[in-house]
Amino acid sequence: MRRFRMRINWFLILLAYAGLFVYGLVDNARGPVFPDILSTFALSDALGSVFFFLSSLAATLVNATAFWWLKRWHSRKTYSLFIACQVLGMGLIAVSPTYPIMLLGVVLFGFSMGGMGLLVNVFAAEAAEGETRRRVLSGLHGMYGIASLISPVAVTVIYSMGGDWRSALGILAIAPALVFILSFVSAKTPDPEGVVVDAKMAKQVSFVQVWPFVIMVASYVVAEVLLGSRMVLFTRRELGYSVEYSNFLLSGFFMALFIGRMSFAVFTFRFPTRALLLFSAISGLAFFVVGLLVNPIALIGCGLTFSFFYPCAMAEISEKLGPSRAPVVMSWVQTFQSIGILSMHFLVGVLSDKIGLAKAFWLGPLALVVVIICLIWKFSLGEQANSTA
Repeated sequence: MRRFRMRINWFLILLAYAGLFVYGLVDNARGPVFPDILSTFALSDALGSVFFFLSSLAATLVNATAFWWLKRWHSRKTYSLFIACQVLGMGLIAVSPTYPIMLLGVVLFGFSMGGMGLLVNVFAAEAAEGETRRRVLSGLHGMYGIASLISPVAVTVIYSMGGDWRSALGILAIAPALVFILSFVSAKTPDPEGVVVDAKMAKQVSFVQVWPFVIMVASYVVAEVLLGSRMVLFTRRELGYSVEYSNFLLSGFFMALFIGRMSFAVFTFRFPTRALLLFSAISGLAFFVVGLLVNPIALIGCGLTFSFFYPCAMAEISEKLGPSRAPVVMSWVQTFQSIGILSMHFLVGVLSDKIGLAKAFWLGPLALVVVIICLIWKFSLGEQANSTA
């Protein structure tokens, strides 16, 4: 693999930040418009959950084959390819006359979810070293946070101007289209050739030794995505809140997520990674439970406590395993988190029809309990790195 001469590679950071920003923008528009999609096509919760299920399934397939395509294809080319899938997928969803046709767009968007989710983390991790890496990764996921904040607000504004869910998704799809164009324009400037997995070094990574870490991160993502994708439906249906107030709560959650991640990007927090992850999971569980039992406004607090979990986990992978082995573990993390999200969407849809959405929402706290168990039981990534170095 070609090493970077600069401690910070600003071009890779630009690609990573732009890619995750537009991904967050269109991804988090799906939650606010989901109730209206159900109404448009007269779907049950179980059938409607396929909307999320298929995208997660497609993302899982991309992540599961990541080692194969990372070795064979230029990572910059796949970046453009996955952005194109995002544009085409969202465009098809917006104009689809029937639900089956919409699901074709969902699959295309799912391919983008899998590829971009992995590439932006790899790009950001390779763009910096040492203490700077965690800050760059926190800033990266801060981009997702601010996009998540803007997205429901943008949907609300479009609705208030007389638009519907189709126009909202179509307008937001313009953002990834611009990044797609940028990916070709910027390709003419000097930059690294891309991230390539070293097969020999990758074989030193044992899944048996790192699986608790992988399951831990995947379980956390399940809790975060559950809130991001179903909070509006939960507050509108179960609590009778208006569209505006429901979107306000979702925006508050993403605002807290953004503030937390940008704080980690700007300031240096010299605490052990395990302590940060454990604090994030325990405090997030507390806010989640209070939000379900007392007042949903407490769910906004989950955004703040969740904010630094994923960046810290990705930084731990990069710091302990290095540039040749880290993409392998990242691909496992992405694969299992996609499987977890896929399973969550399916279970929430089925359970909502059988026992109600309010009870199905307890899958979130359950996922956080799994995170805490993994952290307390065995945090083996550092041990694995030392044994294979």
